[in-house]
Amino acid sequence: MLKFAHALRNNKILTPDYTAVIWNGMRGYPGDPINPDILQWMWTAEGGAEGISTILGINFKYNLTFIILSNYDFPVAMDTLKEIVWRIDFAKTGLSKDESSEGK
Repeated sequence: MLKFAHALRNNKILTPDYTAVIWNGMRGYPGDPINPDILQWMWTAEGGAEGISTILGINFKYNLTFIILSNYDFPVAMDTLKEIVWRIDFAKTGLSKDESSEGK
């Protein structure tokens, strides 16, 4: 999954135009610019089933990739990622959860 995330960020899977559509949450068309709001936060792909919770998160703000795999029901991985990102944001900015866009 890490290699996939790196390949996606480096336009090795899709052309830059189609990668921008992915970053924009599948909104818009190839050739549309990347929404600048996403570059200040994170793109995620999550999923799961009974007893499985997974998430792949790419944080553009700090240039980090998160992969969380869990043997618990969904949305444990998503909740865990939010907490991890908030803690990183707090360590870097000192913002509380209420002040941080990442803690919501």
